[in-house]
Amino acid sequence: MADTSKIKKQSVNLEAMFPAKVLEAQEHNAEIMTSANEIIIETAQAIEKNQMEFLQQEAGQASKALAPIKLDSDASAAINASGKQWHANSIKLINHMRTINDLAFNCGWQLFKLGAASFHQLPKYW
Repeated sequence: MADTSKIKKQSVNLEAMFPAKVLEAQEHNAEIMTSANEIIIETAQAIEKNQMEFLQQEAGQASKALAPIKLDSDASAAINASGKQWHANSIKLINHMRTINDLAFNCGWQLFKLGAASFHQLPKYW
C-alpha cells in the first residue's frame, strides 16, 4: 500500500496556487473594467453628439461658403464680408476641436483616476 504522507507532500497545494479570494479579485477587476467602459462610452456619446451638432451647423453654412463673391457694387465690402465669414467659421471649427480635445482629456483623466483608485483600494488579500 502506498504511503499517503508521501502523496500529500508531493501533491500540489491548490490553496497556495489558487487562493480562495481569486473570485473576489476577478469581481474587483470586472467592476473596474465596467467603470472604465462606462467612462469611454459616455465620452464617445458626447463626442458623437458634438460632431452631429457641428455637422448640422456646417451643412447650413456650406451653401453660403461656396457661393461666389458678388463684386457688382462694392468689391472691397464683399471681400471684407467674405473674410469675416471665413474667420467666424474658423473660430467655430477651433472651438469644436477644443471641445473634442477637452472631452478626450477628461476621459483620460477619469480613466487614470479609476486606475489609481483601483490600486489604492486593493482587496485585503493582496
